Amino acid sequence: MDGNAFDIYHEVKVSCPIIFITAYDQFLMNAFESNGIEYLLKPFSFERFQKAWDKFLLLRNNNATDHALFLKLNQIIGNRLEKYKTRFSANTSQGIYFFETTDILFFEADEGVVFAIDKTGKKHLLNRSTLKELETQLDPLDFFRINRSELVNKKFIERIERYSKNSLALKIAGYEKHLVTSQSNTPLFREWIEK
Repeated sequence: MDGNAFDIYHEVKVSCPIIFITAYDQFLMNAFESNGIEYLLKPFSFERFQKAWDKFLLLRNNNATDHALFLKLNQIIGNRLEKYKTRFSANTSQGIYFFETTDILFFEADEGVVFAIDKTGKKHLLNRSTLKELETQLDPLDFFRINRSELVNKKFIERIERYSKNSLALKIAGYEKHLVTSQSNTPLFREWIEK
């Protein structure tokens, strides 16, 4: 179809909420005058799209067209989430065993060796991993590197206490000791924990 995308409104009745994605900012008012619920300017972050998608889910109708769109977009979002590691393996003298990323309280580097501590308190020795590599393999909305040697899972943080002027002590569910943020990472941690 030639012309402006808004010309479709002269041809077809559009009743579902619409997320407009464009590189042009001059159509903002047109978008909100015609069922627009979000106006995403390229380039945009996945987090920005996620907010728009959440708004769409809140407002969408349950008719067949919307349902098909919902399934397609959910598939796209699901594919994005699949790029993060969901499972780890560890070698023992008895063989290889597996554990889920969602069960990990935190990762800890100790003298060049990385361990995953799970929700039962068990330490799993990871093969050939560094915390830097793990940061790229884990969803940054779920995991954060609080200092040089620890990477924590947000869902297991029960409480945060002041440790010093520029550091925080984290109480992790199912773990006796507190984990402490580094002074340099504390401001970023404060932002991340609110997301």
